[in-house]
Amino acid sequence: MLVGKALFGRQRFAFEVQEVNRTPAAVRKLLDKANAMEDERFGPCDFFGERDEEKPKQELSIFDVVRAGELAAKHSIQVKFQDIDRIDVVGDEVTLILSKAPTCYVKPEGEMAIVNMEVAKDITGGAKSLRFTTGTSGQESFLRMKGKNTETLSFLEVRRLVSQCSPRMDALFRGLPPPRPVAAPSRKRKTSDAAAAEKKTRVAPAQLQEEIAAAEGTWLKRAVDRFQLKGIVATATEAHWKTYFAERVVLEMRRQASVTADEDSSDEAQDEDAVSWPECLGAQPEIHGFDFESYRDGEEKEFAQEVLAGIQSSVEATIKSSALKIDASAFAEGVFLLSYHLNMDDDDPRTVDAHARIYAPNASGNFLDLRYHNHHRVRMSFTERSSHLYVVRGGPDVAPAARKQGRQEGEKIFDLDFNEYRRKNQVKTSLATNATLASLGAHLFGAEGVLSNRKVFGLLVRSVGLGQFGERNGWPIAIARRRFKCGKSETETDTESIPGDKDEEANVGDCCVM
Repeated sequence: MLVGKALFGRQRFAFEVQEVNRTPAAVRKLLDKANAMEDERFGPCDFFGERDEEKPKQELSIFDVVRAGELAAKHSIQVKFQDIDRIDVVGDEVTLILSKAPTCYVKPEGEMAIVNMEVAKDITGGAKSLRFTTGTSGQESFLRMKGKNTETLSFLEVRRLVSQCSPRMDALFRGLPPPRPVAAPSRKRKTSDAAAAEKKTRVAPAQLQEEIAAAEGTWLKRAVDRFQLKGIVATATEAHWKTYFAERVVLEMRRQASVTADEDSSDEAQDEDAVSWPECLGAQPEIHGFDFESYRDGEEKEFAQEVLAGIQSSVEATIKSSALKIDASAFAEGVFLLSYHLNMDDDDPRTVDAHARIYAPNASGNFLDLRYHNHHRVRMSFTERSSHLYVVRGGPDVAPAARKQGRQEGEKIFDLDFNEYRRKNQVKTSLATNATLASLGAHLFGAEGVLSNRKVFGLLVRSVGLGQFGERNGWPIAIARRRFKCGKSETETDTESIPGDKDEEANVGDCCVM
């Protein structure tokens, strides 16, 4: 059976070839092989009753035959659009003339269709042309056999869609020579001396601790005094500093409300809140605590106090272990845990989602928003495991479009991709690059190299509460300890240990064996 596909995202055609032997002996052989592979991967399990190899041979059902079709080996012959030199169309017959042989992939026998295909030996013999006949009837019956959506597109429709997304294919289908790719310049364009000087400007460490002279009564002066800002001053407007001041004051109030008495508690606690509200902002609005949720009922505030205290202690210790001579306590006050959500599995958190913000200790007005996710659940026959931390920049010079929240828009700090159905590299981990960490450090502190990348990484993961919620997820710390080195005058140990931070292998647990 041959099924043709157009992979628009990868700019290529794929022709999937699969030969299925549906005789009882062949079907049973495939089922036995799949069961053996599952036993090797997860251990023997008879939870669902009688195994396929234990059934009498005459009891094979139509579902067994369909499953055998899923388990049979499948080859995919893929041709990149850029490797097609000419297309000849005669009636229903299409011939692709190629500049290089196609790439072949295979889904191994015994694996389900969801498994990623692997690069395989060329089964075309180095073909420089590929001919196929268009039609949908065979494909529809093939898909119907697999119980999938039988809707397919005619080749004319596929041709139209491919032509829309690829000018090269549009020209080839019309019998025209493809457009030539734009030639890359042979050498880089020279940078002007002014631009080069601006790019290489370094800020002396002493400048980062200088007192800021601001006019009395300005919003900048209020921000400098309240938040103990020092060093760099941005060219932001007074309107920006008013917004900055109000937002940060509200965050301070919400943090206090998250760990103090409820609204119906003593007037003394409420008076303490009112004292910290600046008169220049007018009447104090109603302040609610942050969105903290771990289903602890009456103990939520106590748990939040522990988490916030742990984060503040970790952040202070990280700053003190660096070469940056700033007030560690004042910096930690500018770190806000904006929300967390925990889904508990007995005493261990199954899922942790946290959102935090770090304000720059200077008058740049910059900040970083952090999004942390960690999930670990061992089910009966498979394991769910994922974890990542992404950061989004903010500040007066950051375009609003760049402040979108979420994994896709942010910059990666670390990521864990676990798929036990992958034949190779079931656990994939990755960390931010040196360039990313250096740039984030400059965004916060005004210059690259003020903190080593090791300390920048540690500051980010500690600020969002990595390990403070009871999860065992210290592998990013272990990898960063090896990959990023401390700078001069920095100490190796920056704070208390995090569960799992001695092992670079991410904790993925084991499947339950019945």
